[in-house]
Amino acid sequence: ATEPTSSLCSGPSGMGEINVLSMLNVLYGLATVVVAPLIFLEFGGMGILYMFVLQCATHLVDYYVSEAFQGNISVLNLNGIPTKKIVPLVMFNCVFSNVNHYIVIVWFAPALLEQVHFDIGLVSIVFVQLVCAEVMFTLAHTAMHRCKSLAPFHVLHHCCLTPSWSTNLLFHPVDLALEFSGPVAITVLNHILFFQDDFAMAVTFFILISWYALDHDENLKLYHYSHHKYIDS
Repeated sequence: ATEPTSSLCSGPSGMGEINVLSMLNVLYGLATVVVAPLIFLEFGGMGILYMFVLQCATHLVDYYVSEAFQGNISVLNLNGIPTKKIVPLVMFNCVFSNVNHYIVIVWFAPALLEQVHFDIGLVSIVFVQLVCAEVMFTLAHTAMHRCKSLAPFHVLHHCCLTPSWSTNLLFHPVDLALEFSGPVAITVLNHILFFQDDFAMAVTFFILISWYALDHDENLKLYHYSHHKYIDS
């Protein structure tokens, strides 16, 4: 696609230049993902609250340093979604995401610190896990675009015509659950049935979260960024 189009949302979109403050904020956000397993293992359920505070800070900063996030809120407003609904939505999705991360680490990878290893076995497990997770995500994402009963749930996310860090939480809760339950479920299932490697499980989940986040980054402008700008499927 070469011209911006949208059958879902209407509103302005912009590309912008490299945003250094946004890049630093993304690095901080990725750092919170790195420390999340340690916080969950150390503080248990309270770790969810601590991570919520740490990560809400990244989205607050994103609002002030990223014109993309501000523009996306304007588009959402134009399409009938007021800011007073956007803020609790972002907060809810942040909690939901951290609860999922907590369950994966505390329930299924509690011995990750005792199983640390950097070898071909780790690379092999993580590779297989990522391929399986990406297949599940692609199937769900395709369904969100092609199934008439599911597409309305995906509209909110695509009102982010110029993605930024916070686009990762601008989902209808049904959309978030459907698109990401598959990758999480297949990763956990593979871990239980085949690999039983807690450290590899934690590494896989870190890469998954980081990749889905960076795929929306306004500076890197990877394929998914263009998918949002042009809504090409």
